[in-house]
Amino acid sequence: MTGLSGNAGGWHIKQKPLQGLLGTGGGGAWGGAASVDPTPIQWIVIAGGGGGGFDAGGGGGAGGYLTGTTPGEIETGDSLSVTVGAGGAGNDGGAGTSPGKNGSNGSNSVFDNPYNTITCIGGGGAGGGGPIQVGSPGGSGGGSRRNVTVPESDARGTPAPGSPAPLRQGYPGGPPSAGPQTSPGGGGAGGAGDAGSAGEGGPGGIGVLNPLMTPTNNGYVAGGGGGAVDGPTMAIGKGGNVPVGNPANGYGGSPGGGGGPQNPNSEWFKTVPGVANTGGGGGGGGGNPADPTSPYYPNPVPVNRSGGTGGPGVVILVVPDAHGFTVAPTVTMAAGYSVPGSKLAYKFSAGSGSIELAGS
Repeated sequence: MTGLSGNAGGWHIKQKPLQGLLGTGGGGAWGGAASVDPTPIQWIVIAGGGGGGFDAGGGGGAGGYLTGTTPGEIETGDSLSVTVGAGGAGNDGGAGTSPGKNGSNGSNSVFDNPYNTITCIGGGGAGGGGPIQVGSPGGSGGGSRRNVTVPESDARGTPAPGSPAPLRQGYPGGPPSAGPQTSPGGGGAGGAGDAGSAGEGGPGGIGVLNPLMTPTNNGYVAGGGGGAVDGPTMAIGKGGNVPVGNPANGYGGSPGGGGGPQNPNSEWFKTVPGVANTGGGGGGGGGNPADPTSPYYPNPVPVNRSGGTGGPGVVILVVPDAHGFTVAPTVTMAAGYSVPGSKLAYKFSAGSGSIELAGS
């Protein structure tokens, strides 16, 4: 058995049968395909992003993000499975939602193989306009609503326990806002969310650029959701993972809702879901201005106050181009696309079930 590789230090290693390690076993892939040479598999696992909070809510945290390579070879006949975590629902203030108007946490994503089980934790839901306004812990933490003081013992911004446990999966949601009508952004895989200011919602924490994720969102993934605002002249929080030199666009996470220069048609800005299969956090829902002279008072469209749903997660597996996968019907897999090194990457975008290494 080979040693650990990538950033997988400290993993628990499952023992494979000796025959499999020597490459003499395996059997045919599903459907009777011939056996193929054993190979390590490079993987990227991203959990579902957290949902944004209702009514000038905070931004949802990004789903946990990890990447690495199996510490030994995989062959036909080995037991493999994937689970792609769904994004957490943004809170719409309706019946059956959180009494605190918080967004829901995203769901975990998992890649299980004979050597280890990689589990990424769903992003934390954001705080909303109710009695419970503190964001939740997750792969990245959800942002709390407005300038709510968060006790030091609160774990909303601490990467939630996952597997492998020693590795960081994300960052905290933003600290309390400096303004009474703006909220902080959720954490991202590359950095913490930002606090809102007196005139602008906090941007979501930056995500990461992983070229192997292409063509998913041009490789930008796992950004935190932007915080929302209450006033029509305030700028909404941008989605996380904003490339340098292009501050108008957010990648991965979604922008917060409310007023500001992002509503050029003089319409209250409705937040949008996190980008699909990036694990991005949902933006906070727009507020309801207290000023009776505001053209948005009272906000007549409750849906415009709803938090954005977190982006679904994804599992990417990279193999030499002589290989492919067969999948159970409960798993959605895209055809392979070329990546550097004469390899193919396969994107698993939804579902949970068994997969198996196969020939090309």
